[in-house]
Amino acid sequence: MRNVAPARFAILALIALAAHFCACSSSSTTSTKPEPCNPGEAVRCTTALKCDGVKTCRPAGDGFGDCECADGAAGASGTGGASGTSGVGGAGAGGLSGTGGASGGGSGGGGSGGQAGCDRERPFGLLEMLEGVNSTRNEGRAWLSSDLLTIYFDSEQSGTGRVYRATRSSPTEPFGGVTNLPINGAFRNSHPWLSEDGLRLFFSSTRTSTASEIFVASRSTLIGEFTAPELIANINSASGDGMGSLGLNDELLYLGSDRGSSPDIYVARRGPSGSFTAATPVGEVNTPQEEHDPVIASDGLTLYFSSGRPATGAKGDLDTFAARRSTPNDGFGTPTPVSELNSSGRDWPTWISADGCTIVIGSSRGGEWALYMATRPSL
Repeated sequence: MRNVAPARFAILALIALAAHFCACSSSSTTSTKPEPCNPGEAVRCTTALKCDGVKTCRPAGDGFGDCECADGAAGASGTGGASGTSGVGGAGAGGLSGTGGASGGGSGGGGSGGQAGCDRERPFGLLEMLEGVNSTRNEGRAWLSSDLLTIYFDSEQSGTGRVYRATRSSPTEPFGGVTNLPINGAFRNSHPWLSEDGLRLFFSSTRTSTASEIFVASRSTLIGEFTAPELIANINSASGDGMGSLGLNDELLYLGSDRGSSPDIYVARRGPSGSFTAATPVGEVNTPQEEHDPVIASDGLTLYFSSGRPATGAKGDLDTFAARRSTPNDGFGTPTPVSELNSSGRDWPTWISADGCTIVIGSSRGGEWALYMATRPSL
């Protein structure tokens, strides 16, 4: 349950009984700008947000929507909330609610029913297939919403690549209600991923070229439909561009591309105008072998990707690797296989939770491509 509206907005609350308000702030300065929020909605702060013991979030003008974190705020009733500094909707400041958890009746901390955060130095646990999503027709890439209740994924279940959406009422339930997104049209589309605020959907498409290019579709609210896909300027090539991800408050865009002598990882940075700069190779992770599917952690410090390079701990012809760095301005260190996620087939990362505790990968280990999830042990 959310905190009550600040007193000075009480009159507004009486006028619109269905409206609730959240106090907002930038990452460093608290304000009391009212932002609408849905009653009972579980929303979590990102690691970029600062929790001052009051409900805080970035202003809507920053494109982050409403978040909340507060000492004594309601926790989550779901399974596995991550404790941060204080629990709201199953998450503490910067914490992710494990398998999700809807808003609950806990007070502060990790919330009623929430579990502690994970040890990110420990390996991921057992991989399990994502229920309600996989078919017999190749599901390759997926991205989950911040509340873990909506998944966007690509699949060939209709005979050619399309982007689909599925939902669930609780993070402990299987997904259902698979929907073919209207943005697909008659084109081949794949590799979906979301912006941090959930208002932009990025994906690869052949709608204007025989080679895949990266497009973005937008919506004005989290319950709206994505519309009007647009080609992203500066980052595409004529050779094929695929799976990507955004990190560091959407300031960094990592993508896989065939533009070089072999498939490699590239990065573009958002400039002052809001557009991305030209994509450049991430030289410290690329090799003469193939590299694909970059998934950057929200803090920009860990990059997961797939590679066909030989390495101690590698198991198949394509494995999931991780490379780390101390600050977003540093180069990445030597990539190492995430051995517990790999098999003798092809394995690649496709989503990592904001707290780094849960990962989704694609794998051919069962024959057809399918989506799997694994979570690190809790503290």
